[in-house]
Amino acid sequence: MMHSRFIPDLLTATFFLGAFVAASPAFPAPGSTDNGTRTGQTITVVFRMDDYSNDTSSNFDATVLDEFERHHLPVVFGVIPYSPEKGALSVQPDQDRPLSSAKADRLRPALQSGLLEVAQHGYSHRSVRACRLAGESEFMGVPREVQRANIMKGKALLEGFFGRPILSFCPPFNRYDETTVRVLAVSGFTMLSAGGFCHTDDSTPLRYLPGTCKLTQLPRAVEAARRERDDQPVIVVLFHPYDFQEEDPLRGSLHYADLEAQLTWLAQQGDVRVRTLAQASREIRDLGANRYHAFFQCHALSRLLPEGLRQRVYPAEAYWTVRRSHTWVVRLSVWLATLLGAGFLPALLLASAGSRRRFPGTRWYWSGIVALLLAAGTWLLMHPGFPGLFLMIVGSGFVAGRVFPGRAAPQPRA
Repeated sequence: MMHSRFIPDLLTATFFLGAFVAASPAFPAPGSTDNGTRTGQTITVVFRMDDYSNDTSSNFDATVLDEFERHHLPVVFGVIPYSPEKGALSVQPDQDRPLSSAKADRLRPALQSGLLEVAQHGYSHRSVRACRLAGESEFMGVPREVQRANIMKGKALLEGFFGRPILSFCPPFNRYDETTVRVLAVSGFTMLSAGGFCHTDDSTPLRYLPGTCKLTQLPRAVEAARRERDDQPVIVVLFHPYDFQEEDPLRGSLHYADLEAQLTWLAQQGDVRVRTLAQASREIRDLGANRYHAFFQCHALSRLLPEGLRQRVYPAEAYWTVRRSHTWVVRLSVWLATLLGAGFLPALLLASAGSRRRFPGTRWYWSGIVALLLAAGTWLLMHPGFPGLFLMIVGSGFVAGRVFPGRAAPQPRA
């Protein structure tokens, strides 16, 4: 019958509409918060302040440490053992200045009170520019012997200053490679805190706890953890001295008052506990490579979505467990398939109609799959982001509709 020719199109449209609705998570718009608590759930928050060095102002040191001490909340300082005199991005020969005794003494009272953990923040924070496409890094592509020598030299300096083992490592620029992981494992480190770049080694006992959000995103991160009902969500708040206008008027977007407001708000949340990296590694049962990989898969998929949609549908500000990450992989995959299908199908049908194939048959489904795979492969090579991927998918729909034959429209009888 004539109407039966529209059934494949109707079913396909219904599938994508249903998938679009099913993928929609019940997540509030940015800025929405809820001060309530959930019985039985505990949200772990870690504050990680990077770039503590000889160049950090004494005013910043005093302000940040005093705020955390006043609220009786612990914090992690990523300390740079040696500072390059010509700057972290300089490629010219340079001399490295070790952390001064005065800067080390400034941290010692908070360290002894248990409200501070010193983490090693690389060696000198100097970028080797090993891979411009991947961004700045101090360790990517550096030979193992050089990495081990620099990391161990920095570790020895910090342990000599503070008289205790340095167990946590934060790579500068949040970038590193597999060699870095192996060097850390044999150098006495137990925790690696980086960012969204996932390099692990299952043969080592190293644990992973990446940064997940900025200071201003903390309320949304806590709300996301409550709504997701994850077993052991962790929020790692990452900030730097240059985030504050009092330290860097050009780059800074925060004031010291913002830090005070966030800590005051957090201290009132009954279902939140603040820990250091070392404390979290002892209290949370699963911080291994599997969790890090699952978390990274979510971020890789979410980056394919348009920015506005990603902010609304995926709460990326918390570190989810493996089980919750797998759920989000499915959701994000459905979202992506729905959006791309919304571009592919109309393009295919329009191209088929324009070539007088008004009733595409079963064959165009297979041709569509082939075109989709070709477009996905091209995207993997070019990696243009969602706009480019979407245009490729629409283009593949037109190609499939014009090139691959379907059933011709029925001719009227004489």
